[in-house]
Amino acid sequence: LHWAKDREYEEDKHALQGSGLGKVWTVLTNIAVSLTGLLRQEERTLLEVREKCQADPCPAAKRLGFKT
Repeated sequence: LHWAKDREYEEDKHALQGSGLGKVWTVLTNIAVSLTGLLRQEERTLLEVREKCQADPCPAAKRLGFKT
C-alpha cells in the first residue's frame, strides 16, 4: 500500500507531510487507493482506473453502490 500511495499520490513528497493535516492526507490517500483497487477491472494500473473514472464517473459510482 505504501508503494502505491507514494507512486500515485507522491505522499512522501507532499507539502502536508509533518503538519497536522498530514494525517488527514494519509487517510484520504488510503481511501483513494482502496477505492481504485475495488474499481479495477481490466485496467493494468491504478492510474488507468483513475483516468477512466475521471473520464466517466457514472459507471464507477454505480459499482460503488451510488445511484446516478
